[in-house]
Amino acid sequence: MTHDFFLLDNPFSFRRSFLKNGFVKVPACIKSGGMVFFNNKLAELSHYFSRSDFLMPETNNSPRHMSTISGVITNQDEDLVSIYKSDGIRDFIESVTGSSIVLCDNQIENIIFSKLHQVGDTHGWHKDVYQLAFIMMLKCPEYDCGGTVRMKIENSISEMNLRPSDCYLMRTDKIEHMVSRLKWKALRIILNFTYGIAGEPVYPNQTAYRLLA
Repeated sequence: MTHDFFLLDNPFSFRRSFLKNGFVKVPACIKSGGMVFFNNKLAELSHYFSRSDFLMPETNNSPRHMSTISGVITNQDEDLVSIYKSDGIRDFIESVTGSSIVLCDNQIENIIFSKLHQVGDTHGWHKDVYQLAFIMMLKCPEYDCGGTVRMKIENSISEMNLRPSDCYLMRTDKIEHMVSRLKWKALRIILNFTYGIAGEPVYPNQTAYRLLA
């Protein structure tokens, strides 16, 4: 399925950038057939989106104004689980990172849909518990609307301009990151696959449960 849905060629071409910066953009990573599949899956599961509007105490009260479909739902979908566990994606991530990866053992947060769609929606500054996120951009507003990924890198803020079908891989436990506020009503939807790195400890907290449970 990953062969049909993704362009994951030449993973080693992304390694230098990832090792230097802790993240890398993989442009036009999702093939047209994959976009059709994921958008059909979105339509099928859209009634499971759950709204959150609160400040996250574990991340200095950064805001969460967003809607999500948690792993409680997605792990019941055999197609999504099969793609998440697929050798194609895992081999790609291992080739880019140079690390052996493991599946996220918390099925609340291993496979997540996240949606920003109202004015002011944002996913505030945070780091994640697990080490790696492979994120697929399914729907995205115009750049000047907001909804952009921002990262704190060496005391400065970097920004990633993404379009539908782009993906990115990030060392999310090391890089503080966020998604900027929507300036007007628009639609930003991502599918997030979370992984760990073999041999590296994970220190769970309550953030996933506050947002997704």
